[in-house]
Amino acid sequence: MTLFGLLVAAVALQAPGDDLGERMVVYLLDENLVLVPAGHPAAVSLEIEEVSGQLVARATGHEVAIQTVDAEPHAVAELEILQRAIIAVERAGQGNRRHTVPVVHLVASSTLSASQRGRLGLAVLDGGFGVSLSATEASLSLTAEASAEGVDVCAVRASRQTESSCDGTTVHLRNGERWTDALRAVLRDALIAGVSELYPEPSRVHLGVNASAGVVGRFPSVDPVVAVDATISRGAIGARIGVRIIEASDVSVSAREVIAVIGPALALPLTEDLWLSASVGAGFLVHSYDLTDPTANAAAGTHVDFTGQGTVALSYRLGAGLAASLSIEPGIAARDRAHLRLEDVLWARTAARLGVTLGIQYDALD
Repeated sequence: MTLFGLLVAAVALQAPGDDLGERMVVYLLDENLVLVPAGHPAAVSLEIEEVSGQLVARATGHEVAIQTVDAEPHAVAELEILQRAIIAVERAGQGNRRHTVPVVHLVASSTLSASQRGRLGLAVLDGGFGVSLSATEASLSLTAEASAEGVDVCAVRASRQTESSCDGTTVHLRNGERWTDALRAVLRDALIAGVSELYPEPSRVHLGVNASAGVVGRFPSVDPVVAVDATISRGAIGARIGVRIIEASDVSVSAREVIAVIGPALALPLTEDLWLSASVGAGFLVHSYDLTDPTANAAAGTHVDFTGQGTVALSYRLGAGLAASLSIEPGIAARDRAHLRLEDVLWARTAARLGVTLGIQYDALD
């Protein structure tokens, strides 16, 4: 991989749909660049055209850089403009835009000619997708192999591609026919199929149980907390029931609080193994206390207040129904709490709280 390939996020390419365009696609892909269709956001935009007997490469990034060569002799001019196009892109520098189109990882068999590789790249770009020889930023994988009458291609979600086979949508592209429409259709089908796998049709009730421990902060103190949550869902939407026990004792006050909330929950997959979930809930905060100082206003008792809580969690699948989770839990009770000895504050916590926990989740019906 070249240094340039490491630095440039994507190049939006506008090239002629002839032999020169095919060679340009192959040349840029071999430089480990990600190509996206012209007009889409990219770090650099590159336009190749013939103007007044000259081939012109115009690159627009942080600034505009232009390289030109005489169009004749044509064979020599095409070779030179390929090299000058790279020079133009390097001199233009990167803009601040990131590409937003789905990128296709092109897995080309050694049976494909350079012309077929270039034509495939142009057809993918014309279809509205990006293309790259690297799987790093790809959401789709396109396997291509030459046949007697053209090229056979198979498209799948990138994470499902294997070296030995492709079990996705397959289509035969014939020589002499337009490839763009067929490629656009097969890539769109693979993209939709990938979304369906990440968001499967809810067919049964899902039960997940999460046990965690951490800390909860309320001015002026931070207290340890243990928590158990149960989530019942169908698909991405469900309900979460949670119980938290906070050990909030100080020198003069022995205090324990139990928070119980229930509310709607939503889970969204970021990758096959990484999930983001969020929930909001309402319930009760039960505060039990015992004051070791007999001169305090009240020696022991229990208070109950309404409370609300939100939870945002990242879960990583470990296998066998288990996942590790990191949760951020803001919440608020109906009031601040304090225990006094005459006018002196022995113990105090604010109504607002923020908890952070680490846990293990078991998906009982996964």
